[in-house]
Amino acid sequence: MVIGWGAVVALALGAGCYSPSFRDCELVCSAGGACPDGFECATQGVCRPIGMTGPCTTIDASMDGTAEIDASVIPPHPMTTWSTPVAVPLQPGSADEPSLTGDMLELYVNLGNVLAFATRTSPSATWSGLMPADLLNSGDPGVIDEAPYLTADGLTIYFVSTRPFGLGENDVWMSTRTSRTAPWSDPINVVELNSPGNEVGISVSADGLMAVLGSNRDAGTINNDLYVSTRATTTATWGRPQPILELNTPSIDGHPILSPDTLTIYFHSDRPFQGGVSYDIYEAHRSSPTGAFGVPVRLEFISTTSYDADPWVSPDGRTMYITRTSGTGVNTVIHMATR
Repeated sequence: MVIGWGAVVALALGAGCYSPSFRDCELVCSAGGACPDGFECATQGVCRPIGMTGPCTTIDASMDGTAEIDASVIPPHPMTTWSTPVAVPLQPGSADEPSLTGDMLELYVNLGNVLAFATRTSPSATWSGLMPADLLNSGDPGVIDEAPYLTADGLTIYFVSTRPFGLGENDVWMSTRTSRTAPWSDPINVVELNSPGNEVGISVSADGLMAVLGSNRDAGTINNDLYVSTRATTTATWGRPQPILELNTPSIDGHPILSPDTLTIYFHSDRPFQGGVSYDIYEAHRSSPTGAFGVPVRLEFISTTSYDADPWVSPDGRTMYITRTSGTGVNTVIHMATR
């Protein structure tokens, strides 16, 4: 439940020195449309930082730093048909594993086994050139830093790396920043999500309480499978990742991402399709956040006979970024589809 601004005012007057740090969408506007200093009343009826646009899903209803989800603020995930993906103009052009902020103004990718980013001033503007994310990369040419995933607010990034002091091959690492213009903190190893095997392609639900990832951690598993981990609060440790049995196959299944309500999952797989084998984009649905997913469906308008992988889907479910091979099949180019 989102907190009423009037109740906060009353609490503030009674406490005298009460001065909480409000988050985007945490408070509903007063009856007269008022919000705290630095916030404005948005069309959703909640207080947002002045100038903030994009999806409104993450709520801190208890004002204790624990992200929560108010279902009334999450729009239904669309199920309409995707457009044909088009190449995203980026310089240099060959990159993969895209992830964006919820307002789609920052883009992080894997650029030759280092993390790089681009920015733009609006969702319709041209991207800047890709620049190495030096504070996130190890700086060792023998280390692979890849598969970035940004939370919608752009203040936390997860990625995988072969840098020292991990548990295995690729491990999940995490970094945070205090604002979109602040520097990233030193990355830390997310020990509870890692294994002696290979972790690839992690993403986290909008409330920060569920993570899905690809891994070959289980004995006898050569190819990556999909796993899920949960935690009670955003400051708690993650539980041991468990395989998502209904989605996994003997093929490679990886790079999953959840819709904000966690009822839809997108991922890539090289499972056989019509007699051939190629990386394609799949989606699956379920009726509750703890239920089993239904049979995955190959996205016909997104997938081709070429390499289509690494899906990122915007919080409103209307924009998808993927990796696709182009030309001779050597270069990977970021593509975008909408609906």
